Amino acid sequence: MEGKHGRPKGSERRKHPRARINLEAVLQGGCPQEDLRLKVLNFSVGGFFCRSSREIEPLTRLGITFQFPPYAEHAPRTIETTAVVVRCEKSDSPDGDYKMASAFLSLGQDAKSHIQGYVDWYKLVYGESDAA
Repeated sequence: MEGKHGRPKGSERRKHPRARINLEAVLQGGCPQEDLRLKVLNFSVGGFFCRSSREIEPLTRLGITFQFPPYAEHAPRTIETTAVVVRCEKSDSPDGDYKMASAFLSLGQDAKSHIQGYVDWYKLVYGESDAA
């Protein structure tokens, strides 16, 4: 059965498949006391979805650091990049946090390759289909 855009219902619309990966990211403030830790819930070379303890306006440019654990033959790695907030809305959780989607603005080819390799490995190891 097809949806309104000619794709099968429930099919992935994103250009880059995501995986439900739990990573911690640090949103960089002007000083260490202003840094905000984010709980990343899904991730791809195109962007990420996370939970934040505070609201961040759409179109806000973010300086962000991701810490990747070791996987396959790869050592732990830190990737620093920039992203833009696509949407941010209050979650239904009792914690009063926010759900935030962001798209990457600048990722070098090496960082893209590492992220894509991690996403592919994670999906293979954990037997997961693309994350919504």
